[in-house]
Amino acid sequence: MEIQKLQRAIIDGLEDVKAQDIKVFNTTHLTALFDRVIVASGTSNRQTKALANSVRDKVKELGGDVLSTEGEEIGEWVLVDCGDAVVPISLSFVAHRKPIASVTLTVRIIAIATEIYQKLSGRV
Repeated sequence: MEIQKLQRAIIDGLEDVKAQDIKVFNTTHLTALFDRVIVASGTSNRQTKALANSVRDKVKELGGDVLSTEGEEIGEWVLVDCGDAVVPISLSFVAHRKPIASVTLTVRIIAIATEIYQKLSGRV
């Protein structure tokens, strides 16, 4: 699925369940692992879980793949991996504890760590 279509599906899924603070980060210049990080927040654990489900449903509905979802058990922070886009969803109070500018640094750290792991394990 092309990245613009995937991005639109994710945002539609988030908006359908009234996500707050939706931010889209283009990460193509930071890593080859994914092209977008789309951050959002919810007001309750129940809503963050519903947001993750809605994103999964929208992406699959349009023929995209969801590789994995992490953190749904508790729901304070849920990560939906859609291949070319990663969607971290957190409770509003969690999102406001960390400035959104730190997302870029976090993405860089994740990307570097993942690339090192892949090289060491012979996956690249």
